[in-house]
Amino acid sequence: MEVCKPQWCGHFEEHGSKSTRRPIYSIDVQPCGSRFITGGGDFKVIVWSGAALRDAAEEKKAGTKRQLCTRSSHLGAVNCVRWSHSGKFFASASDDRSVKVWYLSEETGSSRRVFGASSSAHDAENWKECDTLRVHTADVTSVCWSGDDEFIASCSMDHTVVVWRTSDRGFEAHRRLRHTGILKGVAWDPVGAYLAVQGDELEVAVWRVSDWQREASPSHPFVRSANSFFTRLSWSPDGAFLVATQGSNSGQDVAPILSRTDWTSAGDYVGHSKPVIVASCSRCLFHPPSEGADNEEHGEGEGDAG
Repeated sequence: MEVCKPQWCGHFEEHGSKSTRRPIYSIDVQPCGSRFITGGGDFKVIVWSGAALRDAAEEKKAGTKRQLCTRSSHLGAVNCVRWSHSGKFFASASDDRSVKVWYLSEETGSSRRVFGASSSAHDAENWKECDTLRVHTADVTSVCWSGDDEFIASCSMDHTVVVWRTSDRGFEAHRRLRHTGILKGVAWDPVGAYLAVQGDELEVAVWRVSDWQREASPSHPFVRSANSFFTRLSWSPDGAFLVATQGSNSGQDVAPILSRTDWTSAGDYVGHSKPVIVASCSRCLFHPPSEGADNEEHGEGEGDAG
């Protein structure tokens, strides 16, 4: 595992000769790894080059485009950005009560100036809105895609989850799930059977996709509400476990791991000194190497002695 913090990756506002760094509220990597996106408190969505992040030589190469596209059509802070599983679209959720869906246009975007940036900043790609989804009556805090990209789910401070379904006319509101508290995180089961939601209700709501009824509402690990705008939960890539946020175990702040079989705690992720507000599992399912492969790698495999 490599950890890096590129100084060039940020949301900046230019004020004459000075620039101010604005908070980033969400980041997501394109499934193929070619790009990643960020959403921030400056009302902007930025598409970045994944190559410039992965390859140090590429990052330092003259003329390398790190920032591929900037969009500022939201009228409020961008709270969440998520790629579709195909990588052809991404969705952005905002304080302006909307969700926008974006696609990469074949029209060149190199001549487009980036509003609010320096005079030398231009778009290398042209990402366009293909739909704006408006039903929520308050800030939209989180958004996610179903595994087949047919549905989008969004949750809001208006105590509702809206499930959007693609159609010939774009995305249409398909179902509205009502809660009793502010909602701050939504995650679609990779198997496609459940939709998990978390917020200020001190529980995780697991909805069945087949009939949109509650499957379970585990509440044991969630004994207090975190003073945070986000409680983003995440499924393991095989759907066997759900990693929730703002849990507590013996007074320690943890990320509870809920088992799909009975929705009880299968363990905790520990180490944080404050409430956990975001959990994110890798899209890849990792397996330990087989004993033979491990021994072979370390030169301990069975075979003829040389």
